[in-house]
Amino acid sequence: MKTILCSAFVTAILLTGCGEGSTTTSQVSAVDYSIIDSGDYPINALYSNRKIEVFHDQDSLDQSLAAYTSYIFESTIDFASKQVILFNMGTRTNGGFNISIESIEDNRDYLNVKVLLEEPGSNCGTAQVITSPYLFIEVNSTVEVTFEEKFIKVNCD
Repeated sequence: MKTILCSAFVTAILLTGCGEGSTTTSQVSAVDYSIIDSGDYPINALYSNRKIEVFHDQDSLDQSLAAYTSYIFESTIDFASKQVILFNMGTRTNGGFNISIESIEDNRDYLNVKVLLEEPGSNCGTAQVITSPYLFIEVNSTVEVTFEEKFIKVNCD
């Protein structure tokens, strides 16, 4: 994971150029996405370590969705132009955790997905229950994906 992040930062520096006389312009644009499913309690008690998985076919996606939710998805994804990404925060001993997408940037050769991982601060009242927050998103692109994770402690004052 550290290698991916370091590669993303080095690539970003190379794309933007350096020095005063640089005429390099960034070719980064935002990518549309939609949330397929999210929750805190996978139905098949999939309480595990943190996980990021990218799906490129309907069968693999359907198998994974069946482990997380009882909702039946009647539509299929056009994997010729899209891909699906699963983010799972892993097992947590209390509620109050959240996953969201800060942005998805298209750098032409790859996507950079910025994921926001929130955890409750020490002054937050939370349910004392085991959770495993997860998020499935559909992305309008098929290029390789890199990830940046940002952890935030939520202050509940």
